[in-house]
Amino acid sequence: MCNYGDGVEAVCDLIDMLAVQGMEAKVLAASFKNVDQVHKLILAGIPAMTVGPDVIRAMVDHPGTEIAVNEFTQNWKAAYGRETLFA
Repeated sequence: MCNYGDGVEAVCDLIDMLAVQGMEAKVLAASFKNVDQVHKLILAGIPAMTVGPDVIRAMVDHPGTEIAVNEFTQNWKAAYGRETLFA
């Protein structure tokens, strides 16, 4: 059980109730408005959710994303001698 409030807690409660009842339903969380909510839902085990494009951009534009992509590109080029999937 999580205790976050702002809609995230309601989704967590729903997941817990479905588990208690042994129901194999999946939850699609909808209309969450910020990256923090998305992270909390992922931690709670939500397999799918709807979020606005601004939230997706905020997740992708994270400084760590650019660092990881650059490191991956360098490693790929070192391993395969190119920057693209196909030669």
